[in-house]
Amino acid sequence: MRALTTLLCLCLSLSASARSASAAVCVVPEGPKHAELTWRGAPVLARPGALVVGARTLTPCDGLPGPQPQALLVGPAGALWVGFQQAGLHRFDGARFTAVSGLPAGGIRALAAWAGEVWVGTGAAGLYRVVGDAAVPFAHRTLGQRGITALAVG
Repeated sequence: MRALTTLLCLCLSLSASARSASAAVCVVPEGPKHAELTWRGAPVLARPGALVVGARTLTPCDGLPGPQPQALLVGPAGALWVGFQQAGLHRFDGARFTAVSGLPAGGIRALAAWAGEVWVGTGAAGLYRVVGDAAVPFAHRTLGQRGITALAVG
């Protein structure tokens, strides 16, 4: 087995009322360890150039939208969300990736589920929330257009 050069930071929150787990994973380059996220009973792991879902390894040749997954999230409706440095944000249904529009260049750095919505932290353009298949900027006077590298829901 190849050594992993990616450290995945896992933040897990469990909703007792819905009895469903949602987890956000941020990818930090050059780390010696990894953490796994479970989606539909299968482990999910982000690797440089690939996304491993259970026994399937998805690469750009298999339809993976970008070479480096930066953030993972099991969203409120159970979809797997994958954020990339250059390819933006995509929802994976188990068969194909669907792009989310409205996000600026600068990379997806963090994902979180809160209040039934998916929230996106970008590398240079602040915070967004997903509405349907589009991302909408979250305007806040103190947040501005700063880079968001992590999101936590408590």
